[in-house]
Amino acid sequence: YIALWRTLLGMDLKDTVSVSAPPGELLPYLLTDARVVGTTGREDGLWLRIVDVAIVLEARTYAADISVVLDVSGERFALEVDDGRARCAPTESEPDAWLDLSVLGSLYLGAYRASAFAAANRLRCNDSRVIAELDAAFASDVPAQLGFGF
Repeated sequence: YIALWRTLLGMDLKDTVSVSAPPGELLPYLLTDARVVGTTGREDGLWLRIVDVAIVLEARTYAADISVVLDVSGERFALEVDDGRARCAPTESEPDAWLDLSVLGSLYLGAYRASAFAAANRLRCNDSRVIAELDAAFASDVPAQLGFGF
């Protein structure tokens, strides 16, 4: 990966290299001067609209264990993750975190962190440890990407 970037950026007949990159792209960190990289645009390539929260949350694997009650757009779900596998069911228990479906969709795909949504006040918790636990649980080594537009 690094060798590919060195080759692309080392071509002396090319003044500009344009690339579509996912969140967290490594390229700016490879440069000795990250200020030479500019973002000229941003567009959404992949959206997820979760219809059945419990089924969807049970369908993926998780990077860390967590036991949390989520209030997702007014509906409460108890999420229990043990050894990467989840059990999720509606509940009447008090929530540990409040978020809407769009935030849950972004977390589910693994490219965005709960702490970023909390900083933007789009995910609320009474205990900051819950945010760290959500960051760890929803983390993904391979962020979701859409290789083509539709």
